[in-house]
Amino acid sequence: MSDWDDMFSAAAGVDAHPNIEIRGRTLTSSDEPPQKKKSKKSRKSVSVPSTPLQSVLQSRMDPIDNQVWDQLPNWLSIGSSLCSRKVCSQWTQHDTSFDAICTNCNRGILHHSLHLIPSSWNASALSALESFTMVRNIRCCCSCILEGSNSDANDATVKDYARVTVRIAKQLVQSNLCTTLPRGEGEILDRKFQTIARSANSFKEKVKAWCKKKSDHSEFQLKGVFDELVQLIIDCDAAYFRMYYLQNSGMIPIQSSTVFIPHPPTYFGTQNLTWRRQNNCLENFMKVARAKSNLKNEDWRDLVKMLGVIQVEDLIDLDPLSFMHQNRMAESIFIFWKSGWLSSEDTRREMKEAVMTSSKMVASDPEEEFYDAHQTPAPLILQNWRDSCRDLLCNLYAYATLSPPSLKGIVEVLKDIGISDFLEMGAGTGYVSRLFQQSGVQVSAFDIVPTSADGQGAYEANEYHGLSPSYLPVSRAESKDIPSLMSNRIDAKKIALLLCYAPPLSTMAEDTLRMFIKSGGRVLVHIGEFKGLTGSEKLEKFLKTDFCLKHRTQCLRWGTDAAEATVWVKKSKIRDVSSMPLLLPCSYCLESEATKRCTLLRQLVYCSSDCCELHSTVRTFSAWFSITPSTEDKEGRLFENGNLFQPL
Repeated sequence: MSDWDDMFSAAAGVDAHPNIEIRGRTLTSSDEPPQKKKSKKSRKSVSVPSTPLQSVLQSRMDPIDNQVWDQLPNWLSIGSSLCSRKVCSQWTQHDTSFDAICTNCNRGILHHSLHLIPSSWNASALSALESFTMVRNIRCCCSCILEGSNSDANDATVKDYARVTVRIAKQLVQSNLCTTLPRGEGEILDRKFQTIARSANSFKEKVKAWCKKKSDHSEFQLKGVFDELVQLIIDCDAAYFRMYYLQNSGMIPIQSSTVFIPHPPTYFGTQNLTWRRQNNCLENFMKVARAKSNLKNEDWRDLVKMLGVIQVEDLIDLDPLSFMHQNRMAESIFIFWKSGWLSSEDTRREMKEAVMTSSKMVASDPEEEFYDAHQTPAPLILQNWRDSCRDLLCNLYAYATLSPPSLKGIVEVLKDIGISDFLEMGAGTGYVSRLFQQSGVQVSAFDIVPTSADGQGAYEANEYHGLSPSYLPVSRAESKDIPSLMSNRIDAKKIALLLCYAPPLSTMAEDTLRMFIKSGGRVLVHIGEFKGLTGSEKLEKFLKTDFCLKHRTQCLRWGTDAAEATVWVKKSKIRDVSSMPLLLPCSYCLESEATKRCTLLRQLVYCSSDCCELHSTVRTFSAWFSITPSTEDKEGRLFENGNLFQPL
């Protein structure tokens, strides 16, 4: 269960925010709805936001180089060392750029506390920003420990940081922000703050024992405190995302269009704001992987492309979600590889135990059985980290993450087959539609429960995105409405249906596609997993028998998900069985339908034991890049191991 489950229960009016409509059920309240975001073009919008909230929401899609801070904003000040005032009592440097170094302690902003500069702002906005700085300061204590784990870290320094996290967490719990929020939402945020306090105390106690047992010669210096340290980072990120979500949905007021809880690309992407991206860490990781691979240059480049690694110099050209994908991958490498966790014997043992435990799980109902079958076994701290990296961002943006080359390839294929318009059903926040719109495609987005206010004084609670404001107008509609949606449009054959992460255990995807075809449509763009966590078997059978596959490209993958984007065109002749496309081709030969999926690396599927063994090098480095500890036994035939490979 992710950190967002309680958010959406709140959105549904369960122990939380009132005056919300969900799946036809409405709760009443006198609370005002959040500001509705107007439709904006990507970079050249001619409309002017009328409120600070609208301005902030519009800026979510700003270019990355506009979102990442170069200088500390004028509403923040730099204080003393996070470790101890004895180390540095005050930042002594006029330069407030994020790569500046304090002349007193010779350390950067990452190692110093940030504080809110007093102002006559709204009390709730002021409290939110103060809480934001406290969460940031606790997280940075953890980042500093990780940064020093292979260099100058010592027992006293780690103890000091641990004590500071406890002290700041106490102040955070005493913050009055939660009392200013709507009923239910305040309780949820308070639980987030309380969780940080408990994790900080747990970390501090572990540090005491660690200092007594720590081996100076261990390659995994943080053994004994690592899980608690990373969990504290996860809890801080959960609190940040909660406050950011409340701000965007209008429950935390924004005093100014330039003073607000920063967007994720700012918070995580600004050097030294929450962590220091060490380019040499990623480069060293790549060098080690390259040296171990024994692959030819061309094969290595293909592997890196398949793994979704984007060059540092190209990051500023990414959309926010793709940028965050790269950012989270880089910090994952920094935390789990550089620390020595990934290669430690304890981690390998935990991984094997997780695999064995997963194989013995007994589901209580069909739905639980379905999700258990697609669960990726891993040590608990790695599971929690993956959920933190993926779920919190996907709910704010989208579940599908398309790189610019993948997006461009889809658009080019659509133009070649005469498509000029998109109709997206189940659009959620409309983020993916917005990306296609920016690529020159006309888009209309619909959802059974849009996330924006409906103009009637009621909130919309989307099952997957809560109250996250949309990125373009998303109107209310469901499958049965497609004929009316299509009737007033251009030639239906020029419209493509977009289904992105259609819900599993549901007929929504198949029903929508059949209604679209019945209304004259012929082209589907499907983004999600086949034989996995999206769509249904009936949809897949319909595609294989009645459609031709025109294009396939992989999505940027989070953890071990198996999403890809495909373009399908309705066959002119009825069910030509001889020309059935491959729904899920073998990852090695690409010529046969896969029969088994790798449990630990779900994007890898094979048709035979031979293909599985011949693909071992790619599988090894896919595991590395997804921070998956090794469990493969060098002896025996892996393909027959039911714990590691499951039938499709």
